Amino acid sequence: MNFQHAGAETTMLSDAQRVVVAIKDGLEAGKLVPGQRLIEADLCLRFGVRRTQVREALHRLSSENIVELLPNKGAVIRSMSSEQAAGAIEAIELLIGLVARSAARHFRDHSVRAKLAGALAELDPGLGGRETLRARRRIYEALIDAARNEELARILGSLQYHVLQVQYLLPRLHEQMNDDLRDIVDAVLAGEQDTAEQRARTHIRRMHPADPVNIICSAAITPKPLAGMANRQENRLHRTVGGEGLL
Repeated sequence: MNFQHAGAETTMLSDAQRVVVAIKDGLEAGKLVPGQRLIEADLCLRFGVRRTQVREALHRLSSENIVELLPNKGAVIRSMSSEQAAGAIEAIELLIGLVARSAARHFRDHSVRAKLAGALAELDPGLGGRETLRARRRIYEALIDAARNEELARILGSLQYHVLQVQYLLPRLHEQMNDDLRDIVDAVLAGEQDTAEQRARTHIRRMHPADPVNIICSAAITPKPLAGMANRQENRLHRTVGGEGLL
């Protein structure tokens, strides 16, 4: 899923890119939620950058379908309806299946094997939620690199953080997701194209919002809109992008 390193070293990045990376990090970790406003003044204060740089960052995030720029409201984290989420998961299922199949065709390549093995080794059972998502992202990156298809990487890139957030919001899937990735990599490294594709598609299908268990889990952990929600959400945003150490 063209998973860029949201938590990577940022010292060499431009000011706008630092903001992009931090917002992606917050979304990946579940600290930013769909529908949440991103206030330009807060971002300027948090990162010590000018408003023009914040706006550049927000436009980049909009181009990746992570942020929506709404008239008279500003920037908000993109929300997806259940129908949109279902459509995205169905598309990703097909695409990530193709990624796994393509990667398995290159199983004899030593660089492919080394990168996949290295990424898989980082998926430690003792990792916390955020670290687990980052480890999974590196495996997705390694698979896409192994597939050697730039168009697949580009298409999947626009949906990457929504998929990670689905995983974050469904903790019951954490161990299953990890087991799936180990099985996918095993099939790729064995050159088993059909098996790799089947396992990759099953892995993504588990996140489908129509799964009754996913509906129950999401309802249990997703905040409900309550009276005064807008104010509380705005206060949370101040803590998230204006507070110390949250992004």
